[in-house]
Amino acid sequence: MAVDPPEVALRVAASCVSPDDLVACADSALHLGVLSTRQVARSVPGAASGATRSAGRVDVAESGTESLVRLRLRRRRVRVRTQVPIDGVGRVDMLLRRRVVLEVDSRAHHTDGDSYQRDRLRDLKLLARGYVVIRVIWEQVMFGWADVEPLILAALDLHDRH
Repeated sequence: MAVDPPEVALRVAASCVSPDDLVACADSALHLGVLSTRQVARSVPGAASGATRSAGRVDVAESGTESLVRLRLRRRRVRVRTQVPIDGVGRVDMLLRRRVVLEVDSRAHHTDGDSYQRDRLRDLKLLARGYVVIRVIWEQVMFGWADVEPLILAALDLHDRH
């Protein structure tokens, strides 16, 4: 079975996936260490293309789903920081504005007994430090975003008022 080098694969993806999906691919390549930031920039052709603009939106993410959420919320003018370390808790997927933590969960990493318990303890630690915790799952991001996004935005607005 032939496998293209990562730079070639990203270059081909730039011609056939949406700009957001391209960013998710680039984020994943960076996270996995298969490409450097320079290699990502070099792999995406055409200075005026949407793909090149997408390369400028690459950020730190541990999954393509996180990348999509980040891009969608930033389009709504939400301040999003990724992979933010919080004392006594560890890194969180995203910090929205100043005090809202958004975790993007998958079955692969969050449903076994130990992970489930660890996540609940993290949530309690975050709450005790004054953070609000929102958790979304892959299916909600991929197939239910139209329902989930307004709820996240409403929670942010409510938190801003209090």
